[in-house]
Amino acid sequence: MLNVKRKASLDRIFYLIIGIFLGWLGHNFLANRLEIFENYGISFGVDFDFLVLIIISLILILVYFWWKDPRIDLEIILVGGIINLIDRLCFGYVRDYWQFFLVYNNLADWLIGIGIGLFFIKSLWKKYRR
Repeated sequence: MLNVKRKASLDRIFYLIIGIFLGWLGHNFLANRLEIFENYGISFGVDFDFLVLIIISLILILVYFWWKDPRIDLEIILVGGIINLIDRLCFGYVRDYWQFFLVYNNLADWLIGIGIGLFFIKSLWKKYRR
């Protein structure tokens, strides 16, 4: 029997899927109304060979850790990463539409950044709480 505290339960998987769906709707809504910058690389336009395979591998690793310990910070990173992956698979690039200083980004990038921020805050909280 699965230990519900340690394994992602069906409701958490459902919430993850709903988050991806709602994020994708928001992303499409903004992308259809704002000027799009086609990002063929990753952050800051850095490009790699086999980029899609690298991204899928990173998402699968993240899914593994989320499955073992379903946390909101990992879910937010997954939602953002999967939205960007869907863009890359559908269009061959990620649709960025916000310019923040000299960097173009999108809703999914902000979700990833917020999730990473929560991850570090949670890690520091655990470290200094002991």
